[in-house]
Amino acid sequence: MELVVPVTHDLPEARGDTLMVQPSDRETFPPTPRETPSDGAPGSSQSDWKELHGHTARGSTNIGGWGTVVVGIPFAAIGTFAILIAADVVPSDEYQIHVPHWVLGCFGSIFVFTGCFMIVTGWLAARRRSRLKRASQRHNTDSWIADYAWDQSKISSSERRSLIHMCSGIVFVGVFLVPFNWWAFQANQHELLLIAVVGVFDVLLVGMIYKSAYMLTRHFKYGVSQLNFTTFPFFLGETLTADFSNSVGIGACQTITIELRCIQERYEVRGRDDSQSVVCYKTYDDTQTIDGPGTYRSGDAPLRFSFPLPDDAQETDLATRPPRYWELEIVAETAGIDFKAIFLVPVYRRCSTTTPARR
Repeated sequence: MELVVPVTHDLPEARGDTLMVQPSDRETFPPTPRETPSDGAPGSSQSDWKELHGHTARGSTNIGGWGTVVVGIPFAAIGTFAILIAADVVPSDEYQIHVPHWVLGCFGSIFVFTGCFMIVTGWLAARRRSRLKRASQRHNTDSWIADYAWDQSKISSSERRSLIHMCSGIVFVGVFLVPFNWWAFQANQHELLLIAVVGVFDVLLVGMIYKSAYMLTRHFKYGVSQLNFTTFPFFLGETLTADFSNSVGIGACQTITIELRCIQERYEVRGRDDSQSVVCYKTYDDTQTIDGPGTYRSGDAPLRFSFPLPDDAQETDLATRPPRYWELEIVAETAGIDFKAIFLVPVYRRCSTTTPARR
């Protein structure tokens, strides 16, 4: 396994080096990356897969298409009607409304959000299927062209995407809980069981807010990270080589861990209500660790690393649902909030007529 880590012994003010490691006690530099054995062979059975808890799924639940759009329209219409009644735009009989108008507005907002989500999800799914069909007809040998809208030179980390998902979830759950909090604490119910149940969900909402604040702080601390491809795409059975850079810099760090993994999402029925959810499984991984201490600052040359790709693994398939994809996760131990960045990487199977683009 190859890991190229240019190192300088110059003063901390020097620029143009990838990883600055401070020498001490006659240690030999550059540090030797430590290799961690894979958690499973690429062709291992599903029993060897490892569930990734807390991982943000890239594929929504198994809904989509014009049917979902049709179902979402009544939800949005009912919610809009409730909001108009709450805003006194549509006249109503006050004696038939047994909740405050602002509570009715919250219920209406939930329906509007759900309906709009179904409409957008259905439209995007129908558009994706149409694009996949057209691209497959034009490029029947280059699967990555029809699979995903790749930038063939680089990709940014998915931190911003995860933040958007988290903040959207907070808004939805917060609005959803408002009427129930009114019912539990203000509607003279005084039922301990109801208060306890609503209180549990309130605690979960606080936990979501804390996690989003942590992610936002990390985003402001480290800025935007980018992965530059040396070739496009990367082929199974060959080598993945990429250059990592960061707009702000990581700063002083103890270790840098780089993990390459293949993720398969699945739709599973879980919970007492038999609801369908998206579960992420890690089917293959390979890890490199750079021992420090060292310093990586804004303006330093990119950090280049390489991973051998197994020949018998599965290629990226983002166009279908549930999707399968390859990720690179880079984690650095620093003072305070640790650095973390996740990148989607294009790993596909080479066809006989395919030639990768060099960068």
